[in-house]
Amino acid sequence: MGGGFDCASAEELYLVRATCGVDFDYATRIIFAHPCKSVSHIKQFREAGVQMTVVDNEDELKKLKEHWPEAKVLLRLKPDDKGSLSPFSTKFGANELECITLLRLARQLGVQLVGCSFHVGSRCLDAQIYMQSLRQARRLFDIAGRDEFGFDFKVLDIGGGFSGHNWDKPSFPEVAKLINKKLDKLFPESEGITLMSEPGRYFASGEEVIKLERSFSLPTNSLVQVANTDQSTVSEQVLIECAENIYYINDGIYGTFNAIIFDHKVFTVHYLKIGEQENNPEQHKSVIFGPTCDSIDCIAHSIDLPLLDIGDVLWFPDVGAYTSACASDFNGFKTKNTFLFGRVRCCVLKINKLAIVLK
Repeated sequence: MGGGFDCASAEELYLVRATCGVDFDYATRIIFAHPCKSVSHIKQFREAGVQMTVVDNEDELKKLKEHWPEAKVLLRLKPDDKGSLSPFSTKFGANELECITLLRLARQLGVQLVGCSFHVGSRCLDAQIYMQSLRQARRLFDIAGRDEFGFDFKVLDIGGGFSGHNWDKPSFPEVAKLINKKLDKLFPESEGITLMSEPGRYFASGEEVIKLERSFSLPTNSLVQVANTDQSTVSEQVLIECAENIYYINDGIYGTFNAIIFDHKVFTVHYLKIGEQENNPEQHKSVIFGPTCDSIDCIAHSIDLPLLDIGDVLWFPDVGAYTSACASDFNGFKTKNTFLFGRVRCCVLKINKLAIVLK
């Protein structure tokens, strides 16, 4: 469909090469977007024919001069991304004064600067951060074109941070409308600017990506159901101790649900009774634990569910973004397989059988 790939490492480059083959246009459809790169990775991108990368510091410019002198380089800006759930500016990006220093050094070294990039942080909940960052980029475009530096910036990468669901506020369409309006004003089409963005979460997790399906759904199996009879103690574990039922399923915080910790993700849970179905079954305050031996492996501390039996299914839609990519095999649990059913992808867990334990 004409899209490309934002790669952070040689391993991600290898994945693109294994998937897209030798006929893929590596020169124009891949950007090595990590600002701080190892020399070994630089060499692999260069050998693959990739042309564009990103920097935000002086050492990286010097490294590119030595190991990738023909690279087309974007300066990564530091936005004010406090309104994002996962800000990146504490780790990456250069402010305006630092960018001026980099422009001067790039001119001295003969490094080819062609534009700038920014990233407003993962799950940006304030559309104004994009507006501020676009204004910041416009200033840098103008500064770079001064006689002192003489660069002709023609590439703008506005990064990611977009929502994966249209019920998020602001939603992806709402943010896109604002961004397009600001781009038309600050970077008119007559300037011939090449624009890039990274709507990864929207593709991997959004329910509107393909109108008739969701990208990934995760079914899990109920391994153990515990009737929680001890509800007398009020402590820091009050939600767990006051629950009526505790369920243990075969995926957890160390697997797919790591996104609860690292990505502030809120999972939607559905249930499927394998046996006889009840109309409007009675709901019980329930806790859902993952399979590992760690007590922090808790997916839900207090959730309304009907009484479930071993083998009943809890399933979670829209789990594509920042889930399996960050999962581990802690305690030896290799929990997931991914299957393609027609056009619908589904992460399916290996099903185990354990006995019901009464507390």
